[in-house]
Amino acid sequence: IVRAKRRSSFLEWKELTDLPEIEHPTFLNTPSIVVAKMRDSAFLPCSVANLGDKSVTWMRKRDLHILTAGILTYSADERFK
Repeated sequence: IVRAKRRSSFLEWKELTDLPEIEHPTFLNTPSIVVAKMRDSAFLPCSVANLGDKSVTWMRKRDLHILTAGILTYSADERFK
């Protein structure tokens, strides 16, 4: 990354090698398929590295209804915890 900064009447170029590298959130060992018997509980694990100040949100695909965001549950359906 290179940045130009104005100094008097000329531009001075400085290479920015001392900037910290940004680590993006990454899913860890998250299964893409979870199997459960009807009327049994299904646990959907979600481990994320480098989450920082962000949160994980679970949404229902058919209508994009938010089920959970972070530790909050936005569904009156008792099955979601």
